[in-house]
Amino acid sequence: MRVLDRAIQVDNTPATLRVIRSESDLRSALAQIGAVLALGLPLAAILSAASGYLIARRSLAPVGAMAARARQITAERLSARLPVSNPQDELGQLAAVFNETLGRLENSFAELRRFAADASHELRTPLTALRAVGEASLREKNGSNAAGAWREAVVSMLEEAQHLSDLVDALLEV
Repeated sequence: MRVLDRAIQVDNTPATLRVIRSESDLRSALAQIGAVLALGLPLAAILSAASGYLIARRSLAPVGAMAARARQITAERLSARLPVSNPQDELGQLAAVFNETLGRLENSFAELRRFAADASHELRTPLTALRAVGEASLREKNGSNAAGAWREAVVSMLEEAQHLSDLVDALLEV
C-alpha cells in the first residue's frame, strides 16, 4: 500500500489528510510486463538473428556465385567472365571491373605468347645459320693443327647452338 500524509487546515483548524491506495493492481501489471519481457526479448532476439541470417545469406548469394565462377577461371580459360546481373548496383560494378581486369589479363597473355613466338622465330634464324656453317666446317678435311683447333671450336659452337635451340623450344612451350 502507498500512503500519502499532508498537513492541512480546515476552517483554521489543523488537520492531517491521509490518502491510502493499494498497489496490488500496479504490482500485477508490472509482473505481467516483466513476464512478457522475459519471454518476448529472447524470442525477439532469436527471430531477429534468424531473419538477419536469411537476409544476409540471400543478399550475399551473388557474391558466392561470383566467387564460384571466379574459381573456374584459369590461365587457359581467361575468356570466361563473371555474370553481371545488375550493372547498377555495387556487386554488378565489381563484376564489371573484374571482367575488365580479366580482359586486360587475357590481352597480356596473348601479347606474351606473340612475343615468345616472335622471339623464338628471331632466335631460330641465326641459330640455323650458325649450325649450317659449323656443320659445313666439320665436313672439310684438313690435317694441320690449326684445323684441329678449328674443329674443336666448331664442335663447341655446335653444342652452344644446340643449347640455344633447346632454350627456344622451351620458350615456345610457355
